[in-house]
Amino acid sequence: MEPDIERMTLGELLLRSRRAVPETGTVAGTCVLCQRPMTDGLRLKNVLSGNFTGWSRLYAGEGMCPACAYLFSDQTFRKRSWVASLTGGFRELGPDEVRSVLLDPPAPPWFAYARRQGHRQTWLTCLHRVNYSRDRYWLCHEDLEAPVLVTRAQVREMCALVDEALARGVTKTELLTGQARTATWRKALEQAGEALLREVARLAGTTAWEVIVRVTPAPGRAGAKDSGVIGAHLPGGAVGEDANEEEPA
Repeated sequence: MEPDIERMTLGELLLRSRRAVPETGTVAGTCVLCQRPMTDGLRLKNVLSGNFTGWSRLYAGEGMCPACAYLFSDQTFRKRSWVASLTGGFRELGPDEVRSVLLDPPAPPWFAYARRQGHRQTWLTCLHRVNYSRDRYWLCHEDLEAPVLVTRAQVREMCALVDEALARGVTKTELLTGQARTATWRKALEQAGEALLREVARLAGTTAWEVIVRVTPAPGRAGAKDSGVIGAHLPGGAVGEDANEEEPA
C-alpha cells in the first residue's frame, strides 16, 4: 500500500478514483475543511454557492484546498448514491445497489454514500472516514448527522433479519420504529414469531439498523429478489398486513 494511503481524505479518494484533475488557486494557509496546510488553495467564494448551508462543518482557515474543493464541483456527490475506490473507480449506485456494496465492499481504500432525497451534504462529516477495511467500515447515509462504524458481520446479520421480516409482511415503517401493529403481533403470536419482532424492537432506533432498513429494497422492487443474503430463519416469523407499505428510502 502506498505510504500516503492511510492519510487519504474523501476528496483525495474521489479525485483519484475518478482520475480527475482539481482546480487550484493561490491561497496559502489552512484548509477550512480538512485543516491541512496548503499553498494552492481556493477562495471560499469561488467554491461555495450562496445556497450552501453547511457552514457549521467548516473550521477556521484561509480557504479550501483543491481536494476538498473538489467535493463541491459535482452535484452527483449530493444527488446520487455512489461508491468510490482506487481499484474499482467511481460508480453511481441505484437505490437497489447500495446494500450490495455494503455486503461486498471493494478493496480498500473505499467509501460509499447513500442518499435519500439528495438535499443534504452529509458526506462532509466523513472527510476523514475513508475505509481501509472490508470487514470494519463506516456507514454514511444522507439522514445521518455523523457516520456510524460497523462490521460486515453486523451488516450481514441485520440484512438477514430485515429480509426475513419483509418476507413475512412486516412493513418498513414497523422496522424503523420497532412498533409493530396489533395485527402484526397477533399473527406473530399465532405463528410463534415473537422472537423476530422482539429482535426488531431491540434494534430499532439504532443508527446502523436504520441505514440497513432504508437501503434494503422493498418486496417486489427490482433487486429485492436476489439480495445476496439468506434469511434469518427465526422460528415462526411475523406476518403483517400491508406488506408493501414502505418508509421512503
